[in-house]
Amino acid sequence: MRTKNGAVLMTNTLANMGQGLALPITTLYVHQRLHKSLTTAGLVLMVWALAMMLGNYWGGRMFDEWRQQPTYYIGGSIAIFAGLLMSLWPEWPLYAGALALYGLGLGILISAINGYLAHLQKEDKEIFNDAYWMRNIGFALSTGLSGILYAVSVRWVLILTTLLVVVALVMVKITFKEVTISPVQPAKRPQYHLFSADRQTVFSILAVCWALFITWLGYEQWGSNMSIYMIANGIPVQHYSLLFTISTGEIVLLQPLVARTFRNTYHNEKMRLIMGTIFYMASYLPIIYGNTYSFFVIGITCQTFGEMILFSTAPVFLNRFATDENRATLQSLNSMATSLASAVGPVFGGWLISLIDYQLTFVVIFALHVLVIPLLLALRAHRQVT
Repeated sequence: MRTKNGAVLMTNTLANMGQGLALPITTLYVHQRLHKSLTTAGLVLMVWALAMMLGNYWGGRMFDEWRQQPTYYIGGSIAIFAGLLMSLWPEWPLYAGALALYGLGLGILISAINGYLAHLQKEDKEIFNDAYWMRNIGFALSTGLSGILYAVSVRWVLILTTLLVVVALVMVKITFKEVTISPVQPAKRPQYHLFSADRQTVFSILAVCWALFITWLGYEQWGSNMSIYMIANGIPVQHYSLLFTISTGEIVLLQPLVARTFRNTYHNEKMRLIMGTIFYMASYLPIIYGNTYSFFVIGITCQTFGEMILFSTAPVFLNRFATDENRATLQSLNSMATSLASAVGPVFGGWLISLIDYQLTFVVIFALHVLVIPLLLALRAHRQVT
């Protein structure tokens, strides 16, 4: 990976690493230490994801329509305050409320950083690929540290979660510059208020967001219900955890190659969105027809290729529809789609499984992906206004 804008990319990585620390231990902590039901633990994560989605929306709008630097500091300060609350008093129900507040603040901060990346992308075409790659390395490190620190004390997990945001804000202060907004002539300005834009623009943006939502809805099954299904088929929990190690290794090794396979043209980006969705869709075929460990490895590998292609392309594609006055707002839609999927994914999957069974649930999710493909095929080129 190139080192251009390295400090900005590191700031983005540190801000995102907080999730990798706090979220993996939340279900364990709420259920085992705070003695609440698994349903309650799931609701805590749902509220966190919804708060994150709200923060994504506010962060994008504040960055575009208000002031940039205060948006970083407001989001970061909320996250730091919430992290301190969790660290000092990790008790019920304060922990649940503080975690939601942390999600809100982090959502604001991350959307503002994504808005800044969107402005830099005009000159640094690979910045979203680099951000995706570095973010995954950060997640791998933070999720690994999460388990180690949790074995000592949950407070250490939460303290490090807070410190990461502190360091990110310091780096924002040192490395982030105020973006000069190039005004757009009223006749050319796409109004976001999204639905006052032309219909083709609205369709394209919503189609991409819907693809992100459906694919992440499916991905959430791997992080929740899939573990129970694998254990029911006699596969040890250690082998389940190994799937995510395999996935992270594939991303770290292969993402730089994938990023350089395609030129940054509208047609290539559209094809990448379709290819990514097809890989996601294909990941369910092995586990529909087989239940041995090798089928799950094939499935997670397809899932990983889908993620590498789709989620590194979506922010670049959405940025084609943006002006300097709404880049952060459009990028926030990307984050909101995945946050909403994180909120409803485990519950949706659990409801389907209880209604039918595991394999039919995967068939339904496969079918939802199939329905996304025609929407992406219908995307039409949009003349970018810069």
